Amino acid sequence: MRWLTPGQIAWDYAVTNFENGNYWQGAANTGIMFGEIVFSVATAGEYQAAKSATQCTTKGLSAEMEQLLKAAEQTKNLKKELDHLKKIERELR
Repeated sequence: MRWLTPGQIAWDYAVTNFENGNYWQGAANTGIMFGEIVFSVATAGEYQAAKSATQCTTKGLSAEMEQLLKAAEQTKNLKKELDHLKKIERELR
């Protein structure tokens, strides 16, 4: 429902911001909500379809990026272990 209703996610964020006392962020998210509604109505829903497609693509890319960051961290750790083993090997010679 959140992905299909124009402005719903921005409104959820606005409510959370207001509850947490972040009034400026709440006002900004309220403005974003109205903007999404206006763009959806003005473009007969094409804006919402494009936004949803972009969000789905972004979520997929975020997941891939997270996997790449984990792989990079593992590589970094393996390099540290290799350096440590090389140091031990030199000490044993």
